[in-house]
Amino acid sequence: MGIADVLESIRAHGFSPEAIHYLQEYIRSIEKLAGLNVDVFLPGHGCISLKDGQCHITEALDWLERCLIPPSLL
Repeated sequence: MGIADVLESIRAHGFSPEAIHYLQEYIRSIEKLAGLNVDVFLPGHGCISLKDGQCHITEALDWLERCLIPPSLL
């Protein structure tokens, strides 16, 4: 499940236990990516990055650590 699915679940059902679970899984996935030090970043949606891809992962994690949704996902 991607973040768009998580956000749709929250919109439809509020912060249900299921939506919270999916959000936690998403955050764990971003945290795993943060440790990879990637150069090329090819997300399932949105723009790709052929160099310095790690900066996009780091930025998303920074937003999530502040309990905010990255603007690119809104």
